[in-house]
Amino acid sequence: MSPEKIKELAELVIERISEKRIGFLWRGSPLRFERAERFAWVHYCIHGSHSVPREKVYHLGGVRDPLSEGGTLDMLVVLDGNAGLMLEVACGVTVSPASMLIEGALRASVPVLYDVSILNKWAAAADSAARDASRRIMETLSSRGAEFIGEAGCGACGIETAAVTKDDSPVTLSGGGWLSWTEISPVVSGRSAVRLAFDTRLTPEASDRLARLNIRVEEVVC
Repeated sequence: MSPEKIKELAELVIERISEKRIGFLWRGSPLRFERAERFAWVHYCIHGSHSVPREKVYHLGGVRDPLSEGGTLDMLVVLDGNAGLMLEVACGVTVSPASMLIEGALRASVPVLYDVSILNKWAAAADSAARDASRRIMETLSSRGAEFIGEAGCGACGIETAAVTKDDSPVTLSGGGWLSWTEISPVVSGRSAVRLAFDTRLTPEASDRLARLNIRVEEVVC
């Protein structure tokens, strides 16, 4: 092999090693994402898999060790996550390849972003006991590094738009469920305090970020 080819190969290896591996867990067929410099998209499909040009796509049933695979990622995004997956991981009974992948990521302290928008219809029809149980499960997973998006009843990220002003007055966060730092960060900067409406909670990361910014948290009793 010529010195030029060896140099080219070495540069390619360095580029691949320096890339951040972002995993996406899909129930169905994956979508193709635009190529981003220093990021590698890795798709895991629960039900079958389809080729996506220039991207890695795996059928989870064919992954030899999903638990170890989760630890190879820099972030895992769970799209259209269902209650069964959440329950398996929260209870430590990871019987499916999908829950093993999530568990492996959490064990390796890999950030997990969990989309729970598919649970909206269920949450609207569930009784208070079921919703409380769901929130406890989310709290358990949140304490291990998971963040949730698309929560039932969040509206515009659970933020009361009427409370969004340009001064430093408190902003009220509402809608029920858990709000992550990603969801609240656009409106809390410069605020003196945030007010949590009834049944609305902050993930540990969100609470920690607010504490570092000296933004106090108040609960609204109603």
